[in-house]
Amino acid sequence: MRLLKYAAVAAVATFTATTASWAQDLRLLASWDSSYAAVSDVLTPFVKKLEDETTADINIKIMGPETVPPFEQLDPVSRGLFDLLFTNGAYHFNEISVGMTLDAMSGDTVALREAGVWDAADAYYQEIGLKLIAVLYDLNGYHIMLKEPVGDDGLSGRRVRGTPIYHSVINMLGGSPVVLPGGEIYPALERGVVDGAAWPTVGAVITQPDVWKLP
Repeated sequence: MRLLKYAAVAAVATFTATTASWAQDLRLLASWDSSYAAVSDVLTPFVKKLEDETTADINIKIMGPETVPPFEQLDPVSRGLFDLLFTNGAYHFNEISVGMTLDAMSGDTVALREAGVWDAADAYYQEIGLKLIAVLYDLNGYHIMLKEPVGDDGLSGRRVRGTPIYHSVINMLGGSPVVLPGGEIYPALERGVVDGAAWPTVGAVITQPDVWKLP
C-alpha cells in the first residue's frame, strides 16, 4: 500500500560546530544503526565527504539508537550533548512538527530553497538551537506492509506500527496505530504485538523478509 512518494530525513547540527582550523571531534547521533541503508549508503558517505572537504580538521563519530532511543534524541542534541542529529521529522513530532511537513513536499532541495520552505523549516529548528543542514528524499516512498493481505474491511481490527505521519491513514482505514522504533518492528511482528508496519520499503528488505506475507 503506497502512502507517500517521498520520505524526508533531516540532519540538524548545534551551533557549536565550527569550521575553525583546529581539530575538533564531533558526535553525531543517528536514529538508526548501520544496518539501515539510510545510514550505510547515505549518512556514512556524507560524513566522510564532510571530513575530507571541510577546511577544519574534524572527526565525526556516529552513535546510534543504542546510545539514545530514536524518539528521545532531539532534546539531548538541542542541549549540546551531541553535535549533529540524523533522523526523521516524525520522530520528534511532539516537540517540533515542521520536520515532518517536509515529507509532504515533492520538490528537490533546490525547489525547497527557491520556495522558501528550507529557510522556514530552518528557522523553526533555530528556535531550539539547531540548524537544518541536509534533507534526504527516499524516492521509494512510504508503504504499509502487512503479515496478511488486505481484505474488504481495510485495516479493521489490525494493529499497525506507525510514527505520527501514518496515523491518519491507519485510523481512516480502521486500524489502530502503534508507535515503535524501527528496530522493534520485527520482534513485534514475531510476537504478534502488531499485524503490520508502516515503514519505507528499504527498511523491510534489509532484514528478516521471511516475517512478511506480502499481498
